[in-house]
Amino acid sequence: MAVYHPQRIHKDIAQSNDLRAPLFCKERTGEIFSPDRMYRWVPTLTVLFIFLLLPASSRAEYRITFKDKTVETACYWIEKSKVHLCEGGEPLALSDVSAITEGKFSSLENEMHQDAIRRFWTYMSWLLDNETDLITEDRAVMEGIKEIDELRASTVKKKELRSLKKKYSDEINRLIEQVTFIHKAYSDIHTPDRSLVQLSETKILQMITWTQSLQEMQRYINTADPTYRDYSQEHMKQVGDFQVSFMRTLSKVMCDH
Repeated sequence: MAVYHPQRIHKDIAQSNDLRAPLFCKERTGEIFSPDRMYRWVPTLTVLFIFLLLPASSRAEYRITFKDKTVETACYWIEKSKVHLCEGGEPLALSDVSAITEGKFSSLENEMHQDAIRRFWTYMSWLLDNETDLITEDRAVMEGIKEIDELRASTVKKKELRSLKKKYSDEINRLIEQVTFIHKAYSDIHTPDRSLVQLSETKILQMITWTQSLQEMQRYINTADPTYRDYSQEHMKQVGDFQVSFMRTLSKVMCDH
């Protein structure tokens, strides 16, 4: 199982000088998706997104098949598992959509689609930048909690222990608020192409799991019950698994575009 380790991840980003190695279309094992190096690729995402923003070949109008019906639309977006048509009307449940195929686009419709793609990647890039900052803050908090563990063994520093517990409890609450904000942002993001849905869905699951890990660490601070610490660490491993999945999906999307 992949390990999400904020301390080592941030150190890897800071010390990484090799940003030239590409993400390959073929799934690779070893160094590219190694858990300890997965966030090494976060600083390169801006470069990847620039590649994806380059003009693509002319798109086509969309034919969306759902249940026993087919509708045509110049463009669509997906939000909260609903397919919204640019012409308006009641959104379609994504689970009811069996196929989305392309016909022919006018130059204006093509530009509208490209603009939607550009805005999606710009927003995704901004969210990932914020996520990287949170990793650094998470690292600092986890280091601070070690001080609490040391003071718990002392019988003469109870006041200092209470102060540290409050300090890091407040820090974790702040991290939870920020991770929750990113979770909501991924949930509300307008996805302009069905092929991109898995990216935001993976991030949503990752943020939920990260929040659970922080909440469990909060309980550990308050109770000193090592069970909560173990739960927190296990959830952070799952957060790492989601990051590996995200990077693999991103690699596939790059190849498809």
